Amino acid sequence: MKKIYLGCALYNASQEYRASIELLQDLIESFPEVELLKFKSKPTELGDFTSKEIYKYDREMVESADMMIAEASNPSLGLGMETMIAIHREIPVHVIYKEDAQVSKMIRGTADVHDFVALHTYKDAEDLKTLVAEILK
Repeated sequence: MKKIYLGCALYNASQEYRASIELLQDLIESFPEVELLKFKSKPTELGDFTSKEIYKYDREMVESADMMIAEASNPSLGLGMETMIAIHREIPVHVIYKEDAQVSKMIRGTADVHDFVALHTYKDAEDLKTLVAEILK
């Protein structure tokens, strides 16, 4: 079974964005050969965790993953850190984002330097569903 870590913005993200992450989680979990490494709480119901707890937990999850999907439509320093942890471990990373999102050049540049990092854009939920299926096949 392939372990997938889903990284994304949470703490400075809108409720709408967090709800879209829950839909993305459901989509990933619909693949029987995949284990989604879970957040400590639902994205729409952020728990009251210390910075140390989040750092240790997220790092552990990234390091134990076979692949990372980084939803980068919403800027996040934490997502950038998680992505670098995966890159340093040479864990395949698929950076996905809405086609109109502004993703940092640092994140986009990783795909130019590392052959195990790929960038993908999507238009809407249906397009995202197709994209996730391609990534997970």
